[in-house]
Amino acid sequence: WMEKVKKAFGVLILLLALYYAWNAVHAFRAPAAAATTAPAETVFRRFDFSAGPPEAFDALLAEAAAAGKPVLLDFGAHWCKVCKLMDATTLRDPAVVEKLKTVFPVQVLADEPNKAPAREALAPFAVQGYPTFLLYSQEEMKN
Repeated sequence: WMEKVKKAFGVLILLLALYYAWNAVHAFRAPAAAATTAPAETVFRRFDFSAGPPEAFDALLAEAAAAGKPVLLDFGAHWCKVCKLMDATTLRDPAVVEKLKTVFPVQVLADEPNKAPAREALAPFAVQGYPTFLLYSQEEMKN
């Protein structure tokens, strides 16, 4: 009976290896597929550190401060699966979209948050991980 248990655990280990290999293949394919598709319509203003200069991020924050509304900052990355899920579901819900019209929503994408220039720009916000949502009043944005 010990031989049968050994063979059963061997099969289990092989199945787990196949499962993790399958997940790895899909994880490596996902960024390439996401890069080829156009982003869907959103109420968020977007800033991508891989595509724009840091000065544009500062200009977007200045525009947000001048908008006269509270500012919602959504920090994420292209590789963040939870960010993609939130963007595809919760942030597309009609009730959420309607509420987002009362604020100035900004989505900030930083694939490498620990490297310049993203590190310096994100430091005042103390982002610890993705996704991070921060809501600032007008008074806080002016300071």
